[in-house]
Amino acid sequence: ALCGGPRSSGPLIHMLSKDGIPMNRAAAARSLGWLGLTEACSALRSGSRDPECLVRGAAVEALGRLETASALPDVIEALRDPTPSVRRHAARAFGRLCDGHDPQPLIDLAADQDPEVRTLVIRELSQMCPDQSVKYALSGLADENPAVRSAAAIAFRHLGDPAHLPHLEAASNDLHPEVRAQILMSIEALRAP
Repeated sequence: ALCGGPRSSGPLIHMLSKDGIPMNRAAAARSLGWLGLTEACSALRSGSRDPECLVRGAAVEALGRLETASALPDVIEALRDPTPSVRRHAARAFGRLCDGHDPQPLIDLAADQDPEVRTLVIRELSQMCPDQSVKYALSGLADENPAVRSAAAIAFRHLGDPAHLPHLEAASNDLHPEVRAQILMSIEALRAP
């Protein structure tokens, strides 16, 4: 923790649990996460169930920053939140917390309606479980959203396996310039000795 202890966390925990203004509760949650105040884990877990999505997202993000395994059930629950921004925070937090855990809760979001969530699923899976991520990166190359296609190209570059060159080469004529650039950079990286 950058700083910590009961004296510094107390006011933030109180704000997170009692303040009537959602923006203040969210700010308290973010601060607790950035400061690494692990004694706030219980309050952040409660915050992940706040009625306001702004607070839920901030609390889930903070739980991921604390990297406390006891928070994983709350993060998994947040992966099913009805609000896309909360699911995005949960996908990032899951990536930080799931070391050695089953990636299925994240995989379940691979077809999420929100393209940013799909992008995060591809990115996190390529870092967490490379072997399982190939299927989702292949699907991402054909996604309707250019950000998802770019994430898929980056994932293949991260995986570093030249066996995936044919997939990237087949997609190298993508109509979107940013996607095409990412695909070409991935092809170049995988061809490099």
